[in-house]
Amino acid sequence: MGVQISLFNNVLVFSYGANLQADRSRWYYGIGLSFVQLGGKIAEEIR
Repeated sequence: MGVQISLFNNVLVFSYGANLQADRSRWYYGIGLSFVQLGGKIAEEIR
């Protein structure tokens, strides 16, 4: 369970939350990059 925030039209994603099934180290965070979205934006700019 957690939150997710995306920036730049879903190219960059941040997440933070808790794993409710774990006994220890419940909290997690993540940073993601959508290569498909990023590639599409770069291709649009090149055209």
